Amino acid sequence: MDQEKFILESSNKFKDIFSYQSLNYTTNYNQVQLTCNKHSNTFSISARYHLKTDFGGCESCKIDIKFNELQRQSNEKFNNNFLIDRNTFIDTQSTMCKIKCIKHNYEFEVLLCNHFRNKTGCCDKCSSKTADNLKQKLIENSNLKFNSENRDEENLPRILFDFSQFNYTSYKEKGKILCVKHNNLFEITPTLHLRYNYGGCESCTPKYYPTKKEKRNEIKLNIKLEKDEEFKILDLPNNNNLYKVSNYGKIFSIRLNDYMKTYENKNGYTLIFLRDSVGESKKYKIHRLVAYLFVENNDNKEFVDHIDGVRNNNYYKNLRYVNRSENSLNSYKNTIYSIENQNIIKINNENTKEIINNSNYKIIGTINNKDFSNYKINEYGNTINVNTNKTLKYLINDGYATISLMDTIKNIQCTLKVHRLVAYTFLERPENFTDDLVVNHIDNNRLNNYYKNLEWCTSAENTTKHYTKRILQLDIDTEEVINEYKTFHEAYEKLGKVYGSAISKSCNGTGYKTVFGYKWKLIQ
Repeated sequence: MDQEKFILESSNKFKDIFSYQSLNYTTNYNQVQLTCNKHSNTFSISARYHLKTDFGGCESCKIDIKFNELQRQSNEKFNNNFLIDRNTFIDTQSTMCKIKCIKHNYEFEVLLCNHFRNKTGCCDKCSSKTADNLKQKLIENSNLKFNSENRDEENLPRILFDFSQFNYTSYKEKGKILCVKHNNLFEITPTLHLRYNYGGCESCTPKYYPTKKEKRNEIKLNIKLEKDEEFKILDLPNNNNLYKVSNYGKIFSIRLNDYMKTYENKNGYTLIFLRDSVGESKKYKIHRLVAYLFVENNDNKEFVDHIDGVRNNNYYKNLRYVNRSENSLNSYKNTIYSIENQNIIKINNENTKEIINNSNYKIIGTINNKDFSNYKINEYGNTINVNTNKTLKYLINDGYATISLMDTIKNIQCTLKVHRLVAYTFLERPENFTDDLVVNHIDNNRLNNYYKNLEWCTSAENTTKHYTKRILQLDIDTEEVINEYKTFHEAYEKLGKVYGSAISKSCNGTGYKTVFGYKWKLIQ
């Protein structure tokens, strides 16, 4: 197939959707440059895959096709009654979308999967269970539970509730209920009203007394107070001022006349369980309670952040209100640890910033007559599947990061080394380049696949570099040479440490200045 034939087939299939000005067609398996006229989107794709797909390789066209198909299914099922908002549609049925009911001129948000699963498309106004019907059902269930013979069998007093002021919207929204016996008007959700033994009326609810088991679990603690420590009453809804909270994060129970025991979760946050006026227990994070009482939140920000990064330091001066982006940025101030393949990898601040800002992805394309155009890679070796937009996971084989990619030509799975993929994509190839050339890690760290740490060389050059380098172990104070090693593996083995990347990073200046109590230097 030549270029003219390719353009003819593409035009017959996709009409005037694509522009071919920068096509650069060579073979059916190589990359071509196309521009989507509909979305003004320029992209690279193999010529063969372009003709094979329904969307021609343009991701925006692909989403349009999915959206049109879902709109067609909705029209077919609900008789053209709903319009799905294209602007809120992302990719799949698991996305939250705005939908407009044409019959009632009513707009609502719902998961698309629930929209198709529900008989009425999740439109509240189309539902046969109207607000009046649900309110009537609530009254019947309330009378059955609180004003019937079942109440006598449970040795509980009968209670009559008046729902004349109750405006039913949903089972999650509060409404006004009147206790006829005490003339007590209170607000409560339908769910909680039916769950509580006394319907949520505080006048009907007896004073709560802890059980013997609860008394044993609530350990009395003798806590030393700080000089500037002060307490404020916790005025949360339904708590009836049962607790006091200090500016250091201590919780005092007024009912028990003692300090409460706190717990620490796996993420390092301090937690506590508090009971409301009717005995229901709820879990709270201490730092949020302290911030609620002692830290100003003039901008109504959502998150509470520990300034020093220590999650159990709940002193009020260590807390501040932040938004989502500020909260994320603060988490990167501290050293980040992650676990991959049972090796702990430590990333310092500079590396973290560099990785976060990295977004230079390129299509891998054809390598050794194998087409990997469905994948793109960045200069650090992070690989993304173009079709699913998901980052692929690596496996470690002989110290190298390897990854499995699908060859679209032969439709087979291929296992490749990540550093070679980075070299093919980002390194300039030398003259007389052949696939027999070796990709060498300059710092000898096989997991550091950053493109500036890689170089093309022959097998002989790679062997020479491997055996001519020396790793020097230096004294911290005098910088005298204590020992000399030929490889990093030898250094770790002599020190009795598990092999990692700490020494190599110290040598190339991207890690700590001292490792295992020594300074390190690499001599090529």
